[in-house]
Amino acid sequence: MPPILSIKDLTRSYRMGKTVQVGALHGVSFSVQAGEMIAILGKSGSGKSTLLNLIAGLDTPSSGSIVCEGKDLALMNQRQLADHRRETVGMVFQSFNLVQWMSALDNVALALQYKGFSKVQARDRARHVLDGVGLGPRSSHRPSELSGGEQQRVAMARAMANQPKILLADEPTGNLDTNTSQELMELIRAKNREQGLTVLIITHDEDIARQYTQRWIRLADGEIVKDLILADEPAAGAGGAA
Repeated sequence: MPPILSIKDLTRSYRMGKTVQVGALHGVSFSVQAGEMIAILGKSGSGKSTLLNLIAGLDTPSSGSIVCEGKDLALMNQRQLADHRRETVGMVFQSFNLVQWMSALDNVALALQYKGFSKVQARDRARHVLDGVGLGPRSSHRPSELSGGEQQRVAMARAMANQPKILLADEPTGNLDTNTSQELMELIRAKNREQGLTVLIITHDEDIARQYTQRWIRLADGEIVKDLILADEPAAGAGGAA
């Protein structure tokens, strides 16, 4: 099977002032098979978030290619990138990024309305997805009335509402305690196993990576320094080079 995601010679540089260019990524190449659950590791400034933003179509590469389901993101216009975010990827962030004045239900329904669901259809689907993350009874609560773990579950439901092929998670447990972090990761792993969801997760927590992922990609100074498959429990489509 061809990979669901193939990245080749990816670079991203930013201009600082008129003459200075700062490189965030330098010639990054790897591929991902459908169903893999991968940890992306590295110190702050190593390029992890830049990589996820490029895969999500929130940023564009300076050079190289990002081929997702046979389509090169580097060749897409802004409308096509927006379609990519609606149809193919879901994103979960450390800071939840929920609309504070909206209920959990409406936070999830809003993402569905952007996809074209009617308001009634979106709310019905949102209720179903919130039930799936154990938050059905809390669906009418606003983010300020929810715990950190509950807010991240809402964010997870929002990311999963459009049934994405790939989940991109940027430090999703960074603001959670140990028990709540494990509950969230169990939920993500269940989606990976039961639905074949492909997961790329940025984390500084090697214990989380060791317990829940089957492959580690470690970045340093914008380059891949290690791409390691763990032997314990490979995902359905695991692949890569050690």
